[in-house]
Amino acid sequence: MVRVAPLVIAIVLMGYTMYSWNNDSKQSMLIIQLLLGFMVGGNRDTNL
Repeated sequence: MVRVAPLVIAIVLMGYTMYSWNNDSKQSMLIIQLLLGFMVGGNRDTNL
């Protein structure tokens, strides 16, 4: 359950990027990088 959540979030992020790619690609990339970084950081904290 704990490992499935980030996977679902990643899939939703991918879908969101594909949808909003034509609108503002730079802004979307910034948001994705922030969310991915936050996800990786959170996973590291829980693993420790």
